[in-house]
Amino acid sequence: MNKYHIKSGILLSSLLLLVATISCKKQLVLSPYNQVPAAQAFNTKSDFDNAIRGVYRMMLAPRGTENYSSYYGGADYFSFIGAADILSDNTTRFSLGRGSASQFHNLLASGNSTTYFFQDGYAIIRAANAVLDNIGNLKADPSAQNYQGQALAVRAMVYFDMMRIFAKTPVNASATDLGVPIVLKVTAYTEQPKRDVVSAVYAQIEADLKAASTTISAGNSDVQMNKAAVFALLSRVYLYEAKYPQCI
Repeated sequence: MNKYHIKSGILLSSLLLLVATISCKKQLVLSPYNQVPAAQAFNTKSDFDNAIRGVYRMMLAPRGTENYSSYYGGADYFSFIGAADILSDNTTRFSLGRGSASQFHNLLASGNSTTYFFQDGYAIIRAANAVLDNIGNLKADPSAQNYQGQALAVRAMVYFDMMRIFAKTPVNASATDLGVPIVLKVTAYTEQPKRDVVSAVYAQIEADLKAASTTISAGNSDVQMNKAAVFALLSRVYLYEAKYPQCI
C-alpha cells in the first residue's frame, strides 16, 4: 500500500507540474487601465465626440488649474488669457503684491519660465493631430468633415497663439527668423523637431484655417469652433500679416 501511494503521489505531482508548465507558456495580456490604444479609440462617432471634447478640455487646463499655466483657463497668473496685457504696458505692477509674472512684465522671461506654454500648446496640437490622423475611420459619415474642421481650426489657433509668444510678427520677421516647429502628425514624445521660419508657420496657419472653413459646421454650439469663428480667426491672422484686403 505504501508503494502504491508513493507512486500515485509522484504521478499526480508530475501531472500538476506538466499542467503548470503548459499554463505558464500562455502570456497574459493586460491593457493599460488609464488609456485606450489609438486603434480602439477612433472608430465610432461617439469616439470622435469624446476626442474633440478632450481637445477643448485641454485648452482650458491641460494639466489642471493647480499648475503654473492653464492655457485659456486663466486660473494661474500667466496664461494666454493675460499674456498680451502682461507683456505690454496694459498692466501696472503692484508694488505691495507678490510680484507674480513680473519677469514677463519686465521682459525678463527665460526658457524655463515659458516651458509650460510650449508644452501645453503642443499637447493640444497632438490631440488635434490624433483626430486628423484617424478621421478616415469614419469613412462616409457626414460628421467626419465637421470633426476634421474643428481639429484643423484648433491646431491653427494654438500655432497662432504660440507664434505671438515665441516669434516675431510676420511684418517684422526676416526670411530666416524662426518661429515654432510645425508638427502635423502624432509623433513620439522623444522627437525634437526643428523650428520652422516665421513665414512657413503662418502659411500653415492659413492653410489649416482655409481647409477648416470648407468642412466645419456653421451650426456648432457656442463652446465649439464653427465657421464664423474660423473666419474671425483667419481675419486676425491676415491682420498680423498686414494682408489688409484679405483681412476685410
